[in-house]
This record gives sequence, structure tokens and C-alpha cells, in this order.
Amino acid sequence: MDRGPQVIAGSLADENARLYEEAQRQHRWLQASGEVTTSLLSGTDPRQVLAAVTAQVHELSGADLVVVALPEKGGRRITITSAVGDGADGVVGLVLPADRSLPGQVLATGQPVTITDYSADPRSAEAARDLMGHIGPKMIFPLGVPGNVLGVLSVGRRRGGPPFAAAAADVIASFAAQAGVALELAARRSDAERLSLYEDRDRIARDLHDLVIQRLYATGMALEGTVSMIVVPEVASRVRNAVDAMDETIKDIRATIFALQARAEDPAARLRSEIVDIVDEMAVMLGFAPALRLGQGLDGRVSPEAAEYLLTALREALSNAARHAQATAVEVSIEVDTAGLLTLRVTDDGTGIPAGVHRSGLRNLAQRAGSLGGVLELGPAGGPGGHGTALVWRVLASA
Repeated sequence: MDRGPQVIAGSLADENARLYEEAQRQHRWLQASGEVTTSLLSGTDPRQVLAAVTAQVHELSGADLVVVALPEKGGRRITITSAVGDGADGVVGLVLPADRSLPGQVLATGQPVTITDYSADPRSAEAARDLMGHIGPKMIFPLGVPGNVLGVLSVGRRRGGPPFAAAAADVIASFAAQAGVALELAARRSDAERLSLYEDRDRIARDLHDLVIQRLYATGMALEGTVSMIVVPEVASRVRNAVDAMDETIKDIRATIFALQARAEDPAARLRSEIVDIVDEMAVMLGFAPALRLGQGLDGRVSPEAAEYLLTALREALSNAARHAQATAVEVSIEVDTAGLLTLRVTDDGTGIPAGVHRSGLRNLAQRAGSLGGVLELGPAGGPGGHGTALVWRVLASA
């Protein structure tokens, strides 16, 4: 019996099934891309949208780990803002130097990068390799187009896994580029809304100054001029009190005008920037760059006092590691947990703080932690050979 027609029919069925599956996959990518654009242009927080993008790419690409990173500090640093997959919890918040990392290379050039074995690639930042050492094949795509890259998207598979097919890479690259354009449009819309808000504030401030304050001032002067004509002391005293109250009201209105005209910086962004500045500054004393991870909760409310004490504790901990520990590696992590506790953890692989060293700095940190309802803990880091020190400084974030 001739089985040729059956074989041909089977091959055609397989090919049709493959084409159908490919068409369905393309449809899901297009649908996901449309959802990203709609969410961003409807005013959804871009970071929430990027988190959704990360989850969608993880689902559709077959990757084991998907990561999105955004530039900070004028592009000098890159922070992993969202991750989904194997090892995702450990990398979110990791801050990388742009000039010594693969995401920084993609950010600068706007060109995707393909890595056959990420865990062994010397171009990647050491801190990232340590946390993603299980990743082998990896691709990093720009969010946007060359010359206007707003972030990077990376997809990776475990070591030993197959590399990404060219067709899949093309689809992910197109998706990332479109997501970058949508981010740019959302940013321009946000800028326009912010400018409109500032213009409204300036108009209100001008009206308060040109109309309200001037009228109050004129009325006060008129009342003050009538005091000498009042023969009843009690009435004169009441008029003087009214004039004084109007003067205080004018001061309050002027303070409101200054507040309306101020272009306040986001406190969370300022705190993150100051943390990175201290880490960069202390890298000179250490002789190497500490690994930095800014965890969850820092975008919430951290009181000015807690933020100030945190920066002092960070500087003191890194200074101790540089002066006394003889460390060759330092890791810094900062986060606010769901209970509202702000935690700084600094670990090193050094010899520890010698017993004879004056510990006034640590005592001050402990006292400041106590004043904010927290504690200072100092102990072994538990690294290889039992070496190293772990400093944990924990306070109430909104104390």
C-alpha cells in the first residue's frame, strides 16, 4: 500500500499546526503591545506598566528570567525595577554602574546584545553575575530606539538551556522598541500635565500677591491710620489687634505663595540619589565599588529624620569596612518592609572590626536607631571561612 499521500498529508497538518501556533503567538505579542500602549497613555504609573511588561514577556518568550532596568543619576547608574522568573526576588532593586555592565552598554548604544553564557561573561557587572549565575543564554534589548533609549529588557534561560530563536528575538526586540516609544509618549504627557499644573500654581500665586495681599495691606494701613483718631482705649486696642492679625495673615499667604511656586523634588528620588552618591564616594576609600540593592518600600514615605540617620549609618558602615575590615567585597541593601521598618544591611568579607578600635561611631548609630524605635545589630556575615561582618541598622521609617 502506498503511504506517500498519508505522509504528505501528515506533513501538511504538522506545518499548518506550526503556522497556526506561530500566528497565535504573534497575535498575543501584538495584543500585549497594545495593552502596554493603552495603559501608559491612560495615565497608569509607568513602573506598574513595566512590571506588567515583564510578566507578559516572561509568559510569551519562554524565558526563565525576565528583567527590566531603568537608568538613574543621569544615566550613570541602572536599577533593576522589575523581574519575573527564577531568581527574580534577589535582583529587584539591584543598582549597576552603567559604564561597567551589559545593560549600560545597551543603554548607550541602543543595540541589543546576545550572550551565550551570562554567568561567565566578563562584560557583565560582578554583582549581577553573582545573583544571576544560573543564567546561560541571554539577550538584552533596548526599550526605545537608538539615541532615545529609556531602559533595557533582558530575557534569559538557565545554563544548558537552548538559545533564543532568531524569530523570537525579532519579536521581543520589536515589542521592546514599541514599549520604549509608549514610555516616551507617556513621559511627554506627564511633562505636559506637570507644566500645566505649574502654570496654574503660578497664576494662583500671582493672584494672591497682586490682589489679596495688596488689599489686605491697604486695609491694614487704613486701619492703622485711624487708631490715633480713636478716643476709647479699648476700641483702639481692638483695632491694633486686628491690624496685627492681618499682618500674620499676610505672612501666611506669602508662605503659601512660596510653596506654590516651589518645584519640589520627589523625596524618594532624592533619598535614592543620596544613597548612590555615598556609595560612589566611599568606593574611592574602599578601592572598589560596593554592590548596592535598593529594595521595596523606598518609594513610600521615609521621614526626613530617618532618611538623615540612614545616610549617616551607611557612611559609617562603609567607612568601617574601608578602615578596619580589610574587605575585598561589600554588599549594601536598603529597604522598607510591610511593617514600616527601614533596614540597612552592610556585609563584607573582611576580618571584622578589631577589638581595640574606638567604637564611638557605632555607639552613635545605636543611639540614633534607638531614638527612632529601632536597633543596631553587628555580627558575623557568615561568608566563606566564617569571615566578614554584617551590620544591620533597623528603624521605623516614618518615626
